[in-house]
Amino acid sequence: MSGRRLLALVLAAATLPACSSSPPEVPPGSGSDIVLPAPGDGEPLVELLVIEESEDGPLLGSRGWHALGNGGQIYVTDFQAKQVHEFAAGGGFVRSIGAPGEAPGEFLAPVMLYAVADSLYVYDNRSFRVSVFDQATGTFQRSQGVTIDGVLANQLLGVGPGGFAVSYSHSPNLATDGVVDDDEIRMVPFGAGGAARSEVIWRTPGVEWVPYEMNGFQGYRVKPYGKRSMCTFLGDRGYCGHTASLRIHVFSARGDSLFAVTVPTEPRAVTAQEREAALERIPSEALRAQLVVAESHPMFYPAPVVDNAGRIWLQRTSGGDTTEFWILDPEANTSRSVTLRGDARLYDIRAGRAVAQVLDDDGLWRTRVFAVPDR
Repeated sequence: MSGRRLLALVLAAATLPACSSSPPEVPPGSGSDIVLPAPGDGEPLVELLVIEESEDGPLLGSRGWHALGNGGQIYVTDFQAKQVHEFAAGGGFVRSIGAPGEAPGEFLAPVMLYAVADSLYVYDNRSFRVSVFDQATGTFQRSQGVTIDGVLANQLLGVGPGGFAVSYSHSPNLATDGVVDDDEIRMVPFGAGGAARSEVIWRTPGVEWVPYEMNGFQGYRVKPYGKRSMCTFLGDRGYCGHTASLRIHVFSARGDSLFAVTVPTEPRAVTAQEREAALERIPSEALRAQLVVAESHPMFYPAPVVDNAGRIWLQRTSGGDTTEFWILDPEANTSRSVTLRGDARLYDIRAGRAVAQVLDDDGLWRTRVFAVPDR
């Protein structure tokens, strides 16, 4: 679980090539709600291959983010090895990219990565910088920091036209009764000092926190099953929703609201057993006694994944015998449900294939590739 939840360049000059995976034109109903029905029972996705450790490949540690390259290759961040591993479209090991360290092209904590056009963009959530590598050779090209004074760079959401889409979070303010400002999504321009020149293109509610006090210290902790915003960026478009509802806002790289996709549905209640399990994961008995567990599950988690056709994939369940995803298609005005066996996390979809990390019966996480159904 930790590997997949982990969630978080000085550029001389750069321009972004055309993205090979871009959404379709804005569908009818632009600027308003597109309301879709809840889908029926899910159909299982067909597995194409699994990434296994081999004699000529790396010993895989805590796998994090996954991405599909422009030639079908599979990229996986390894938090323990502090590298990115590349596998061929057929699953064979190709190379490891980067190395542990703080120098250009090295990583402290590589987490998120995106394959866009001919480049691979890797976000390090300890050095707060994005490193860019060439997909064809794996060679380092450049890197750029994305920090802003007083605001924490949280996640790299994607690579947009002329810059990086980055979310910035504010911690609770003890002086204002735990008020948390909205998270900011900024478009950080390519080039030195890009973060300082960035503009806020979208604001979205922050994480749901709960206060506590221990040994005279006052603080805040993320609420178990608490609600939060989940966002992603593809091409020139952002997709952002709050997990309290099944409603995804779609906006442009300039911050223009394009439309929203909504599925009217009720949340699933958190059971007493789930509540107790969530509290048991907190080691301090004093802290457990103060925490309040949310009454319902998030409507989706983690962030949406958007495919080449502009369909929005939302993970609806996790931790059980199957993981369900709802596919929302605003262009066709339809929705459908698909499933993966076991506990799974879907990362990227391209050219009819989806890459996911799946918890197998032996307790090990493995990278698996699946066929994506047509409309």
